Amino acid sequence: MNKILIGVFLMGMLNIETALAESYLFPTDILPKGKFDIVLGIQKTTISRDMEGNLGGAIIHLKQDRDVLAERLSLRYGFAPNWQFGVETSYRRKDELVYKTKPDSAILVSNQPYKNDGADNLDLFVRHRLDLPIDSRLSVVVNAGLDADTAANDYTGFNIGAMAGWRFNDDLKGYAGYSVFLSDQDTLSDRQTLSLGLHKKISSIFTLIPQYRYTYYDAAHVGDVTLTPSRNGQSLGIAAHIQVLPTTYLVPYVGVDRYSNYNDVIVRYSDNSSDNRTYSFSIYHLF
Repeated sequence: MNKILIGVFLMGMLNIETALAESYLFPTDILPKGKFDIVLGIQKTTISRDMEGNLGGAIIHLKQDRDVLAERLSLRYGFAPNWQFGVETSYRRKDELVYKTKPDSAILVSNQPYKNDGADNLDLFVRHRLDLPIDSRLSVVVNAGLDADTAANDYTGFNIGAMAGWRFNDDLKGYAGYSVFLSDQDTLSDRQTLSLGLHKKISSIFTLIPQYRYTYYDAAHVGDVTLTPSRNGQSLGIAAHIQVLPTTYLVPYVGVDRYSNYNDVIVRYSDNSSDNRTYSFSIYHLF
């Protein structure tokens, strides 16, 4: 995977345009017909949960830690005016889940990690920018995607959404979006997501992007048994676009997450947002 990502990036570097080019990194941007871009990234996510409950009279006090290191590749192509096709894939180089016993717990667990490394599903999507004769500062795109069962993950998903952008001035733009994800497996929660953010241009080569995301998860089931009830999660983060070449940008990101308490079929989960963190670093290139 690393050799493929490096090779694709080097190919792009050989085709750098000499003129200063606009990126297509704002959420409502659509590539011009015949243009395509690529994003290569790596992301580290750490999640820590306290587990409390009662199993047949036995008190449970456990700590659950998950550490994920994933690589991501995204390609987009403008195949018609205001139309864009894309494909995304990721590979979890490290995905470890560890349970630890806390004081006063009647249930003891080993610190042996459970590993779930491997490829994720291939995500195919199409986006269309609407021509709205309302205000030139407003931009709206709609999208639909297929999360295909290409990686033996035993599910296929479908997502639809819309995103609206508003240009306040030459240095400030904002966006708001809504999306829905549905899968063909009851054990995987369907979800709805609201996204908000700003793109603040600090200089000709540096843009700061504070962002917020709220996700509502539907209940998940195993047959007639509710595996987890409905719950929600919130994410607050900040990213940056740093132009290093005419058509190449570096995109660092850091964020924290908070999930609501919920009950599974055995114990109660209590989450601490200060222990749920995401770091990522990506390279964007426009061909």
